[in-house]
Amino acid sequence: ALRLIRLIKLARLLKLKRTMRVMEDYIGGTAVMKLFTLLFQGLFVAHMLACFWLIVGTQMGEMDDTREAWYLDTTIEDRTDTSLYYFASMYWSFSTMTTVGYGDIVGTRDDERLYACVGMMVGATVFGYVVGSVATVSTKFNVGLNRRKESIQDVRSFLRSQKLPRTLRDDVEEFFQIQQSHCSVFEETQILMDLPRNLRAEVFAYRHGG
Repeated sequence: ALRLIRLIKLARLLKLKRTMRVMEDYIGGTAVMKLFTLLFQGLFVAHMLACFWLIVGTQMGEMDDTREAWYLDTTIEDRTDTSLYYFASMYWSFSTMTTVGYGDIVGTRDDERLYACVGMMVGATVFGYVVGSVATVSTKFNVGLNRRKESIQDVRSFLRSQKLPRTLRDDVEEFFQIQQSHCSVFEETQILMDLPRNLRAEVFAYRHGG
């Protein structure tokens, strides 16, 4: 029975990997998929911060009748609609994570202020991670174009270091730009040689219409 459960889990994992590959091909590659993953992670953390913010205000607030909780000090008109409390909590969560802090929803009790401090540390950390990851992923949208730019930049640096005349530098740079526009920036020969013979034959047949 245990072996059967493991086989079922393995089959699900393989199916999930195939699904992820299909999604990557459909939406435009791993870079776009990574952006969607980062977006989901940010939304999930914001959701969790909002839920606990609402719990602190509604559940823990019942223990202290001398001061109003944060949700009682807002402009929410319909006090019976709990979804409005959630939207307000999400609003507070995003403004806290992005360090905007409008100040229209604030903690009015000590427990709320304490949780707000925790939310600031967690939210700012996650937001910084997401922003940094987005900056890294954005450089991987077009690997070929980025490699061409890096190659041309290397050529320019070399030409400047040699103190060549400007006209000669322009001619050399134009030659490399034309050459790269007709050549692949990937090590195609090495990639193809690393493939088994049958796969290599299929790739050649597909590329050359055979």
